[in-house]
Amino acid sequence: MAEKEVTFELATSESLPDVQGLTDLINRVYRVSEDGLWKDATFQRTCAEEVSDLIRKGEIVLARAGTSRVVLGCVQSRMLDEKPTTGSFGMLVVDPDQRNRGIGKRLIEEAEKLARSRGADTMQLELLHPKDWKQKNKARLAEWYPILGYLKAEELDFEELYPRLAPGLTSPCWFTVFSK
Repeated sequence: MAEKEVTFELATSESLPDVQGLTDLINRVYRVSEDGLWKDATFQRTCAEEVSDLIRKGEIVLARAGTSRVVLGCVQSRMLDEKPTTGSFGMLVVDPDQRNRGIGKRLIEEAEKLARSRGADTMQLELLHPKDWKQKNKARLAEWYPILGYLKAEELDFEELYPRLAPGLTSPCWFTVFSK
């Protein structure tokens, strides 16, 4: 599909009855983008129940092909409970067949706009990446986020933050926070 027009919208249960399809896209993209990070190659980033919950909370922005309305990507935009004027984006995915069209950048802009409408004056994101080796997709993102104005704010030890998930990693990882 090579439709040129892309539209962006807040997902609702009415506008996205196929939550499993979106969940599958998210997990498919994460499997590639986090290749080599997890011991279990079938690691799932999310599940349909979590995606449904995020949609109910008004946190998922969709990118859709103009006429066909096929979902091309998504991003989660939320406000941080511990920092009420800080928004955060995550779960940024674009269908691999739709890359290099500016959709990811536009999804981030839409996530920022949504967070600003909810009172954010700062945005942040977290990037999981290995401490001792470079994973190509994570390294590319670490270079791309500063181009979009996000600067490295802190590096946190993933194992300390998520002790339940850390044993599933192939090696120790950082959870780097970028802020704008």
